[in-house]
Amino acid sequence: MQIQQDFCRKLCDQNLLVDKYGMSPLSHILMNLILKFVLFFLVHLLYLVAIYQKLFRILLL
Repeated sequence: MQIQQDFCRKLCDQNLLVDKYGMSPLSHILMNLILKFVLFFLVHLLYLVAIYQKLFRILLL
């Protein structure tokens, strides 16, 4: 049990500095924010396109 705790602690210490991709926690947070923003933007873009298509159909008919 003690060995397992030490191993986990070592892993946690390493993760605080860099993970297996060589990225720090800060860059992970930034990546997550960028991904969330991009997804949010894409969803809204699709939503706006759908609204405009409906408006154009109403205007054309």
